[in-house]
Amino acid sequence: MSKPGSVRASVRDHEVDDSVASLGFGFLHLPPTRRSPLVIKTVKKDSWADLQGVVPGTELLELDGEEAGCLTPEHFREALQRRPLRLKLAPPYGEVWPLGAGTGRAADFLGKGHLTVSEVDGNLAKAMAHSNELEQRARQLQAHFQQAQKGMMEINRLCDQADNTIIQGQVLLNRSAHRLHELNERLQQLQPSGVPESPPVSKAKPNATVRRPSSSRSSLR
Repeated sequence: MSKPGSVRASVRDHEVDDSVASLGFGFLHLPPTRRSPLVIKTVKKDSWADLQGVVPGTELLELDGEEAGCLTPEHFREALQRRPLRLKLAPPYGEVWPLGAGTGRAADFLGKGHLTVSEVDGNLAKAMAHSNELEQRARQLQAHFQQAQKGMMEINRLCDQADNTIIQGQVLLNRSAHRLHELNERLQQLQPSGVPESPPVSKAKPNATVRRPSSSRSSLR
């Protein structure tokens, strides 16, 4: 039984539809009780209660939002026959619901409007196949990402190499310019500063008349 003022972390709500004829459990005492809630004494095998994981010692807290231990016997019996019916149950104090409780372990209980066992198995198989496909895509994306990282590293290496080539070319250009400047200065030093100009050469005028010297004979006259 639950202790006054305690909090039950594993309290669970259940809904019973019209496909369930009998809940399949009995009680130690019927309401009204001095101590609420009601404690379930017996559970019928393969019943709705058994399929939901209900065991002897489970506590019935509420029926359709009403505190079960405070109902009259007539109201309590009438409430158990309602469909749909909302139940609030808690496992024996200090325990938790078993794994898989309330999942529908028998195909005959699933009934109309519920998935069959084969449908559940088929959905699980599809989910597993989808999970495997997602995992395969994740591996492919990881491989593409690693390949892209390698490509980026190669691009960075080529950029660094190009930068080094540009720097080396600039250094060579600076050296060549400095060398040309030195050669120009040396050339200016080797060239003579003042060279005397040669006098102009006289040229005979064309068609000039040449006089003949007078003969001795004319001088003797």
